[in-house]
Amino acid sequence: MTQKKQHSALVKVIQSMAMAVRFVVVCLVLADIFLMSGLLERRIIPGVSQRIFGARINLWLEGRNPLYVRGLTIQGDNDAPLLYADAVSLRYRFSPFPTPPRIESVDALGLRLHVDGRNPDNPNYAFLLSHLEAGDSNTDASYWFPETFSASEISIRADMPDWSAAVTGLRVEARMEAMNDITASIHGRETRAAWQSGFAWPDVPETAGNVSATFGRTPESVTLATTIDLPDFLVLDGEGAFIMEPTPQVRLNMDSLELNGPLFGMLLSLYAPLDITFEAATIAPLHLNASLRDKFPLIEDAEIDAHVKNLALNYDGRPWYSGDLRIHATGSHETYAEAQWATTFGQGQRISGTFAADEAGIGLDATLADWTAAHIISLWPEPLVSYKPYLPEFQHVGATLSCRFQDDTITLDTTLSPLLSSGTTAAIAASGTYTLQEHEASIQGRMTLGDGHCTFQAAMGPATPLTATLSVEQMNASEALLLTPLPTLKDLDALVSATMDIQREENGAYHFSLTARTPTPAYGAWKLPETFDAPELSANGVLDADFSSIIADGALRLTEGVDVNLHAFHYNIRDSHIAARFNGSAELATLGPIFDQHDLWGDMTVAGAFSMHNWRNGEISPLHLSFDPLGYDHISLPYGQPLTLDLPIRFDLETLSVDAGPVHAALDEGTHFSADTIQVTPEGIMISSSLLFESDFSPLVAKQYLAAADGRIMVKVEDFAYDDTGLGGIATYNVNASQITLPENLANMQGVTLAGTASLRPHPSGKGTLRIDESLVGGITLRQTTGSFTLNEDRIVIENTNLSLLGGGVTGGIELRPFEAGIPIIVSGEANDIDLRLFTNEFDPPSLVLTGLVNGTFEAGFTSQQLTMLNVDLAAHENFSMNRDMVEQLLLQQYVGEMTGSRQMARMLESVIGKDAQRSFDSARLKLGLEDERIAGYAKLESAALDLTIDIMADPQAVLEALRARRQ
Repeated sequence: MTQKKQHSALVKVIQSMAMAVRFVVVCLVLADIFLMSGLLERRIIPGVSQRIFGARINLWLEGRNPLYVRGLTIQGDNDAPLLYADAVSLRYRFSPFPTPPRIESVDALGLRLHVDGRNPDNPNYAFLLSHLEAGDSNTDASYWFPETFSASEISIRADMPDWSAAVTGLRVEARMEAMNDITASIHGRETRAAWQSGFAWPDVPETAGNVSATFGRTPESVTLATTIDLPDFLVLDGEGAFIMEPTPQVRLNMDSLELNGPLFGMLLSLYAPLDITFEAATIAPLHLNASLRDKFPLIEDAEIDAHVKNLALNYDGRPWYSGDLRIHATGSHETYAEAQWATTFGQGQRISGTFAADEAGIGLDATLADWTAAHIISLWPEPLVSYKPYLPEFQHVGATLSCRFQDDTITLDTTLSPLLSSGTTAAIAASGTYTLQEHEASIQGRMTLGDGHCTFQAAMGPATPLTATLSVEQMNASEALLLTPLPTLKDLDALVSATMDIQREENGAYHFSLTARTPTPAYGAWKLPETFDAPELSANGVLDADFSSIIADGALRLTEGVDVNLHAFHYNIRDSHIAARFNGSAELATLGPIFDQHDLWGDMTVAGAFSMHNWRNGEISPLHLSFDPLGYDHISLPYGQPLTLDLPIRFDLETLSVDAGPVHAALDEGTHFSADTIQVTPEGIMISSSLLFESDFSPLVAKQYLAAADGRIMVKVEDFAYDDTGLGGIATYNVNASQITLPENLANMQGVTLAGTASLRPHPSGKGTLRIDESLVGGITLRQTTGSFTLNEDRIVIENTNLSLLGGGVTGGIELRPFEAGIPIIVSGEANDIDLRLFTNEFDPPSLVLTGLVNGTFEAGFTSQQLTMLNVDLAAHENFSMNRDMVEQLLLQQYVGEMTGSRQMARMLESVIGKDAQRSFDSARLKLGLEDERIAGYAKLESAALDLTIDIMADPQAVLEALRARRQ
């Protein structure tokens, strides 16, 4: 049985008692027969009542008129009796048949009523249910009620599953001429009452006090006057009347009303859609004078001041409100009815307004002023918790509401003015209409925020779903976001213009389409370059019916050539979690300025999966990047060899920190890069515990820095760091190549090994060793080249290089600048005891045979494109000779214009050169340099009888071609 049925049973129990008494009266006809034997009391009355009512009636009868009933008990199947009376005196009179006998009076002593509903399956008043559910009878019940009734020492107790209550010490007196002519009074000088919530009935101290109430009913009115003084339970002093003729009127005047304990809230819950509990309620005064005119209620004057302490309103076990509540209202009717009212909640939140009614309709106005965010949060009902994330950040808010009802139309006008945490006040105004007959509604409004504004409109009806349009013009994003559940993005600085169309679907969800545009947005100190004039966002998606999540697809265009597409974007509003897949492309020359990299160029594609929690912590995993081509200033990767990167990225928007890794990058198939987690701090510092680079020389060959190569390069950097001072870390490198060929076949090196370490901070520095088993340079074979080298800032210096050459040796060094255009190389050194005979045998120059040992110095600079520097100074001082034919040819070229006659020339040559195959000289010197991009110099041969000087002028490209031809 529900609580409301339980309460109905309590209300109608008196009627049921009268039915039982009626049964007793009927039995009086047979009383004389059985009085002496006692069979009536012991057998017939209990048995018949059990069969008819489902409850046993036990009693002992004495006398006839008045009839005395001793020990009256009405009891169900359990041990707790529903009704017990110590003694009942009953007077009656008989009327001519068929009119039933009329009860003149009933006087009861020690009347105790106990309703036990703790077990709904077997209540002690179960026999009443069938009579209550059967409805009212057409029989005139006044014949079965006594003309007068009195009872003293009354006690009433009710035990229900959720509450219990008891009252004792009452006296009742009543008179009934007819069902519509009744007077009654209840009194009690030492009345006691107790109550308890819950199933159990512990020892609860009873409160004692006085009770006095009078009730009257006539064909024209119903009146009630009550005074109850039960401290800490119920205090009431008031009167009321309902006048039916000639015009229905209500008169209620209550000077004091105090309700204490949970019992009263539980009783109110029987008639309310919410479960109500409160600690105490004070209502004083409560006055109401109203009438019904033309079926319309008219309040002539009214006043109420109610204060409820620790009020709790719950629905389905979930709280809607918890705290104190105070309501004050006054109203009157002159030309039209008007009332002023105010409601104050637990933390001082106040809503006030007016209520008015006239020939034009009914109006309700409400004003809310200076509420803080804490005020609203403290009142937020738990069943609406899914909407709580939409509460904005503000210092305080004011609002007005005007509602009008006329004919079948309701019109609403409202304003809202929140003062945001930024100090800006938003002004929101909206108006709407709703027609009751057609069930159609529409609303439109405007919000102004700073220099920006937005407008919105919506409509719905039984034949059309909800449709709405939102338009935003130049709205400051950082302040607008303060009105949304995205406070983490409050540092976003942008003026947004956008349009959004919304339509409600059959399942209650909302489909939307959005386009937004913002010029040069910034986030904190980070600003999008001006070249990104106005990024655009377009999206289509669905918002769940309970506003718990958004699913959408969209596209973001930062500028021409920089586009990102979003797929399966899912925003869980309740958990503040975002997930999406994306892909896009960008021209790096356009994208680079975002990261202050203006010399970056190339094409990039991107794809990955994105997630973020609470608009703060996020992850992109996996993230796939591809670049082809990719360049920085004049340095670039080979065309046709894409650079790909695969890595997860984790970030924190609040601290602007990022960490990525593990990282894997690949350039084509032969070059790879890997790294442990790379961390980037808000200051732009990048650190990683380990980086590894490996390559098979293919990028250098593709860029034509090398003609060919077969081997591997490995560079490992530990404790890597990058900040405003440059790169940091310890690098270990190793090169193993079976063959390396320089461009234009300038050199071919075999068995190349290179190993060393370098410190990258504060300036790159390091040491290593070099070994080349064999080199072929310009047709000359160099063997067992060894040396040590150092890394110094932007160059590599190879020192103490020793190699075997033509029976002698060369000691020198090489300086390499790998980060400059053309990769400049400077070679310098000393030649010691180079055997010219071996040179003649190796090169086999035409018509030239040389002998002797050469010593000297050399220095040459060149790039992959040209010779940039040349200084050669070689001399032979011992055993230098040149074949007689070449000396003769040189002399003829030098002196042929000065002599006449072949016989004279022959005698002169023989006297100077002699007849031996080799002509010896005391010394020989070769000196070369670079003048006007050409090789220029001389060769000088000296002896006692002959000195020769030969001028040299050659094109470096011709020399290169000769060397290439020699190499081939």
